[in-house]
Amino acid sequence: MAPIVERNPIDAAMNTHSNPDHCFGNELLPTATELPMLTTLYKETPSPLNPLGVKGVGEVGTIPAAAAIISAVEHALEPFGVHIAQVPITPHKLVELIAAARHTHRH
Repeated sequence: MAPIVERNPIDAAMNTHSNPDHCFGNELLPTATELPMLTTLYKETPSPLNPLGVKGVGEVGTIPAAAAIISAVEHALEPFGVHIAQVPITPHKLVELIAAARHTHRH
């Protein structure tokens, strides 16, 4: 849910948060009503590189999640001419994007 609810700006030059008052306690937390029903599927493929067949685990499966969520939201708002270019995409930001797209299409 990070692309929808989290905003954690980073100052690249300082390599720190650009908002020193940022606190994860201020972030919205998704609840069961915001999450779709998920089914987990497993496919075991043992590694041939060690005797146990084990592999390391990381966040590889979560990397495309933000892009998939934003793509789905953008696709749903295609009739409004909305293009999403940043995250998070909060409800307030969606209203702004829809209003801007309507204004652009009128002129």
